[in-house]
Amino acid sequence: MFLHLWKSRNDLVFNGVKHSTDSILNRAITWARYYSGIGQQPSLTVQTPRDPILWKRPEPGWTCLNVDGAVSSVNGIGSIGGLLRDHEGTWLSGFQKGIGMCNSLHAELWAILTGLEFAWEHEIEILQVQSDCKEAVQMLNTIHAVSCPFPLFRAIAKLCQRGWVVDITWIARDGNRAADALAKSAESS
Repeated sequence: MFLHLWKSRNDLVFNGVKHSTDSILNRAITWARYYSGIGQQPSLTVQTPRDPILWKRPEPGWTCLNVDGAVSSVNGIGSIGGLLRDHEGTWLSGFQKGIGMCNSLHAELWAILTGLEFAWEHEIEILQVQSDCKEAVQMLNTIHAVSCPFPLFRAIAKLCQRGWVVDITWIARDGNRAADALAKSAESS
């Protein structure tokens, strides 16, 4: 209210405009309601049903490796899981195992490394790796991954340089549910 009184006084002194007492009070009350939340307009956001995010199929001729790492919030024990599928989504093989104490980034990197070793043993020649960890995917796709000071990054980069084609991509968490379920089931066993 005092602000509107001050503004009205300045309007009179500097601009020669006189406001009625009622208009000053009405303006003050309106702004007070607005700032207190009483006079706010209801939100007009419309909730649209979200399309489910599904697994992304690789191009024909490619094999897909989905990997995920999980770390228990209770004890900090990590586990990993992954699965190989062809371009039509047919399950080829999978893995899961506990990896001990680690953080979430290390769990994701161990899942990628173990998954690459697993795919190499299965003689996959053209492989798309899908991980829901943006940080790991971005770091692995840099030019300097081979000379990175972190041993896991170097091991993954060297494995990718073998005689095969490897593409490491990010996938939304919802599209990586199968690998997530494998990683979490290894945690509980």
